[in-house]
Amino acid sequence: MTDTPSSFDLFSAKLAIVAELYNKELSAAQQVLYWDCVSDLPLDALLQALFFLAGTGEFFPKPVDIRKAVLGDAEEATEAAWLSYKAEAHRIGAYETPVFEDGALGETIRAVFGGWPEACFIELSPEMWASKRKEFGRVHAVFMKRGSSTTPCRLAGVIEQDRQLRGYDMDAGLVHVIPATRPTRPSLTAGSRELLP
Repeated sequence: MTDTPSSFDLFSAKLAIVAELYNKELSAAQQVLYWDCVSDLPLDALLQALFFLAGTGEFFPKPVDIRKAVLGDAEEATEAAWLSYKAEAHRIGAYETPVFEDGALGETIRAVFGGWPEACFIELSPEMWASKRKEFGRVHAVFMKRGSSTTPCRLAGVIEQDRQLRGYDMDAGLVHVIPATRPTRPSLTAGSRELLP
């Protein structure tokens, strides 16, 4: 049986390759610090982001640059979350139950509107919608910083809430899993990956 490199070893090796492009030497401590700053993200996405930045960046990427390349910036994430909320409110409505894989989105809806039915039934003037959108952005940024996006969030719809009050099985209602939305980034082609050690 052959040993496979750990995620840290693989990331460090690729980081060292990118560092060579910029004539930069990284100490072992710097490599560990980079890893500590980004290790909560999927390895494939990290490697793609690292090489994307190497091909487009003027300077050697910092951990924050790698994180932004994987996750997008906060404004992009908030806009994607807002659009997802509006689309799902229209698509499934207040009666059914969404489970948001992006927990930060679900928690934001709960904090800003009070719950899923309230988020769907709300009627506001255009000016008040603009105000609500700003509030949504501020609250979503807080939940993103807390790391809430990694834990799915279930928001009971009207049917589930009624079933809860009557003591019925809650999973018998209509439940929709809403995938997390992430800004897309260009990926490496299979051929370009093979050129890299």
